[in-house]
Amino acid sequence: MTGTKNYPLFGRITGKISLVFALTLLALTCLTFALPACAQTTVTVYPSGQDVYANSTFSIYVGIEPATPFVGAQLDVQFDKGLITADKIEEGGLFGRDSVPHLFNKGSIDNSAGTVTGSYAVTLGGTSISSPGTFIRIDCTAGSKEGYCPLVLSNVILSDSQGRSIPVTVENGSILIQHEVGDQKDTNESSSGGEYAPTGGGGGGGGSSATAEDAENIYLKEVKGIHVPINATVTYRFTEQGNPIAYISYHSLKNAGQITSTIEVLNNVSATVTHTPPGTVYRHVNIWVGKQGYATEENIQGTVIGFRVPKDWIMKNGFDTGSIRMYRFSEGNWNELQTRTAGEDSGSVFFEADTPGFSPFAITTFAMATSSTQSNSDQLDGLITGTYGTTGNTGPQSEASVNDQEGGGSQALGQNSALLLIAALLFVTVIGGFLRRE
Repeated sequence: MTGTKNYPLFGRITGKISLVFALTLLALTCLTFALPACAQTTVTVYPSGQDVYANSTFSIYVGIEPATPFVGAQLDVQFDKGLITADKIEEGGLFGRDSVPHLFNKGSIDNSAGTVTGSYAVTLGGTSISSPGTFIRIDCTAGSKEGYCPLVLSNVILSDSQGRSIPVTVENGSILIQHEVGDQKDTNESSSGGEYAPTGGGGGGGGSSATAEDAENIYLKEVKGIHVPINATVTYRFTEQGNPIAYISYHSLKNAGQITSTIEVLNNVSATVTHTPPGTVYRHVNIWVGKQGYATEENIQGTVIGFRVPKDWIMKNGFDTGSIRMYRFSEGNWNELQTRTAGEDSGSVFFEADTPGFSPFAITTFAMATSSTQSNSDQLDGLITGTYGTTGNTGPQSEASVNDQEGGGSQALGQNSALLLIAALLFVTVIGGFLRRE
């Protein structure tokens, strides 16, 4: 076979081409991998802050939101042994339960030390976990003492399919144990005078027995009253069957005395709004806290609404858990709230939504049907994809951002085409210059 030594010009061109190709490939690789933002997997105790009553039972959850697919996870949880006891550890849906072959170890409880240790799971066959969800649920009992109980994660290790450790960000949580204040009836609120009857504006928050809704449109009404001190996390918990609102939590900035929170679960859209919200509606609700003018940024901050959606409703309609949203009607518009998943039990998936105020709300879902290759049951058991806080989000996901995500494939294609064009131009420029010199 004739070698390039008989053709010195061709040999020099071949060498130059190889060099240019290598440099171009290196530049293309650097450009490609420099584009995505570097994200870390987040391991969180959630809800990140909640109030519970003394001598009551409650649950805490540890969730994992992967930025990098992983096959194994382990962690420990520490708590104040003088305030709460851990009763039981249950597996969440993160590892798919029966749908993904894996090993799971609940770990062990040591209430004398205030620890849950040795909880771990690992997939079999190299299957990677890439969707967020609940790793474990810990059922607990509060003691008789009041106080602040930190929930601290430790020994958190996640590994990929090559056995390499994955960088993680840990977000600890807390529980505030407090004595229960008796529920206040509607008459207690109405006798104080000056109540807020909601009108069509749907603006600020307020609580009142003098509702603007027709009695026929109110499916259920639940009222709770709490004494609100300054600089405290206040949580109203709702337990009536059929009420999708599980709790309302906020941080109090002032001494406010007895404040009542009212939930009205509606049969249809509220009489105080002008048009229906987007998506398929699960429930319409009115939420009012305090008298008119109380629920403002001068008095409260960090307001969170915890709500639940039955799994059978999600499955029956063929929706994906990640499509669940909460909307608030304010200033004539339905505004999407930042919504995230916050655990599950045998019958419901739990969510949290951040809200700047109180008014009519709607729990809706976008029409994101589950994959035809995976059953609705598997989709739910595989758990909770979507809004449980996308890393780096600073506000609710708008329709524009949804469209951007749907167009992500074409954007990536256009981006790759641009990089290839740059590489081709670089290649042609260098070769042209070399041939001119020859």
